[in-house]
Amino acid sequence: MNPNSLGDIILLPANAKLATLSGNVGWDKQTKASLPSEVRISAVQNRALWLETAIDSSGNYSVDIPAGKYEIMLPDAYFPSGDKVYASGQDKPLLVSARAGKKTNVPDITIPSSPIPDLIPAKGILHHFTAADTSQVDHFIETYQQYYGIPGVSLALIKDGKMIYHKAYTSDALLEALRKYLVEGSDTP
Repeated sequence: MNPNSLGDIILLPANAKLATLSGNVGWDKQTKASLPSEVRISAVQNRALWLETAIDSSGNYSVDIPAGKYEIMLPDAYFPSGDKVYASGQDKPLLVSARAGKKTNVPDITIPSSPIPDLIPAKGILHHFTAADTSQVDHFIETYQQYYGIPGVSLALIKDGKMIYHKAYTSDALLEALRKYLVEGSDTP
């Protein structure tokens, strides 16, 4: 997939029939917050083959695709709605089999209607930082790292000219790429 392209083309035999996947994304409780705009559908046999399809204002989506096994999930673990941020609540993707010429109803994706708590407390924790505050700093960095898709972060907290805390945060994908580069000698990390 080329991130600079406007789309990709799948060539199928002239007599090939597509399958239809339809589903719904909704809140666990009534809320005025907007739903995410898309759902991601990924081919199980080839993770490089995926698409994102629009979710309408009622939470419905429908897409015609080649037959096969697919994973369905929201594209991001977190998404904004108004001035709040919500977690998708999906621990793992939904797995469905799409059969040619058939419509498959995907189980509903239900999103928790409570926004995630603000990660930055009203009074900053760094003013009186202690070892007990490290988990709060770690949670803050890891959540923002996941939300913004940041593969790695190095943090050093300096107070009165002395380093009081340091840590490196990374993703599994970055670690795997570095392992291939350093151990297997691939061309790019």
